[in-house]
Amino acid sequence: MKKSNISKLNSLQGRLLILVLLPVFCIILIWGIASFIYTRDAMMQQWNESAILKLQRTAHFIEMRLLRPVELIELMYKTIPSGQSPLFNEMVTSALEDLDGVVKVSFSYAEKISPLPMKESMGMPWKQMRAYRHSRVEAVSRPEYDTDAGGTTFKLVLNLLDDKKHMVGTLELTMRFSTLIDDLHRDRMEWFRHGMVCIVDSHQKFLFHTNTTMVGRHSLGDSKDQLELDILKSLEKKAHGTVAGEGHPPKLIAGFYKLDNVPWTIIIYGRGEDILKPIIQYRNLFGMSGLFIIGLVIFLIRSHGLKLTENIRRLSQQADHVARGEYGDPIQINSRDEMGMLVRNFNAMVEGLKERDFIRNSFGRYVDPDFARQLMKQPDASQLGGVRKEVVIMMTDIRGFTRMAEGLTPETTIDLLNGYFSLIIEIIDAHKGIIVDFLGDGILVFFESRDPSPSEVAILDTLRNTIQCAAKMQQKMVEFNRDVKEKQIPEVHMGIGVHTGEVIVGNLGSETRKKYGIVGSAVNLTSRIQGTALGEEIVISDAVYCHLKTELEVLRSFDAQFKGIEDPVLLHVLDPVRQT
Repeated sequence: MKKSNISKLNSLQGRLLILVLLPVFCIILIWGIASFIYTRDAMMQQWNESAILKLQRTAHFIEMRLLRPVELIELMYKTIPSGQSPLFNEMVTSALEDLDGVVKVSFSYAEKISPLPMKESMGMPWKQMRAYRHSRVEAVSRPEYDTDAGGTTFKLVLNLLDDKKHMVGTLELTMRFSTLIDDLHRDRMEWFRHGMVCIVDSHQKFLFHTNTTMVGRHSLGDSKDQLELDILKSLEKKAHGTVAGEGHPPKLIAGFYKLDNVPWTIIIYGRGEDILKPIIQYRNLFGMSGLFIIGLVIFLIRSHGLKLTENIRRLSQQADHVARGEYGDPIQINSRDEMGMLVRNFNAMVEGLKERDFIRNSFGRYVDPDFARQLMKQPDASQLGGVRKEVVIMMTDIRGFTRMAEGLTPETTIDLLNGYFSLIIEIIDAHKGIIVDFLGDGILVFFESRDPSPSEVAILDTLRNTIQCAAKMQQKMVEFNRDVKEKQIPEVHMGIGVHTGEVIVGNLGSETRKKYGIVGSAVNLTSRIQGTALGEEIVISDAVYCHLKTELEVLRSFDAQFKGIEDPVLLHVLDPVRQT
């Protein structure tokens, strides 16, 4: 027996071990997500640093292109002494025009020192020639840039200075913007292969862009594009950086870098799926691995825990049927472990409920089931005791039944009473009446408001409901007598008394045997009122009539003198036909 119990325990533990995979899976999932986020952030940080370095290299490359003419001019003016000769100008012009991107070169000198042709300089006075020689170019100023927004070229302007730093003249170079980025497409950076490049000045005005859809645009952010607005915010805070657009991955990613020697900023746009391709591939691989692990865990749980879950599901379904009062057949026991023990105990519990319901159905159906469920929800529902409240009491009785029963067989008498009670109880239940007791062929019933503190309207509704119930009972007795007459059984005539008053409502009896009922003088008075009713009559007290006098059809009123009550009691007889 001991070994059997150990085997049962081991079998159930084996199933539980499978279910442990679920928390393990959760731990793996949380760890995987945290690992993915950490790795993704590390990769993003590494990519961002690499992107900034490449942007810096790009900016340096563009500045070298821009400063190459300046360096060439400075070198030529320093190494060639004859700075003002026409031959020298031709040499400078030829050298500059040979540079990539240079479209036009032009010189302009100050009026007083305009260079003269060689023939005109012959015979020039010595003082004028001396002034001419002293006006030779010794240096050039920092370059200035003249651009038109959205154009394709720009002008590089250099001031030519003499030895006293006085301006001798100017040199203008017209250059193509496209030359600055021609070699960028050969770079390994994804932006330069598939993206768009634009250059803006210090006022964020567009100087150049490679995207044909931006023709007519004047400044960064004028289209209210969110990515451009984010770039503007970043430009206010730092000289270089990257900005991601909307989406996962971002539809566009932009990188910007402010040039050091030129008041320009280069902005490069690229597709997020191209730029973040390694990160996207890592995400997809991680997701596929995660789905594989999830599928594996689900397969293990379903394959090994199917039998256990099937038993639990059957227990749950059967419990749902039991809650509705549908017991059905016992559940089959197909295991010898704790789950089989649980099923066995569940079947025993259902058998106990069947037995209890049999007792309740046979002897305890005096209370409406809905009202009984409402009572059971109260904390003190099973405690002895009660509360004082005003209710409406109704008592019925068959007139002359004892004498009539003497002429009937016991079987006929029982059949007659059962048919009568079935009819009356159905009507009482429909009107939410609470049957206190069966008094031979009579019934004691009371009606109360379901509100803890009933209002005047609720009390009136309870009175109306009681009168309608009594009237319905008398009307149904006509059909009942028609049926019993066909069976050669004497007709049954019922008298009804209705009264309202204060009583004690609660559980009466003892801890071993109790019932929900009422006690009080109002119950005794209702019994005496009922005794004054003739067959097919409904007699109500004046207390009931005073509440509903405008609604009731009274056939007659009379005073009744009851034992123990000094003053006569005013009663009223209702017409049952006109009360429904």
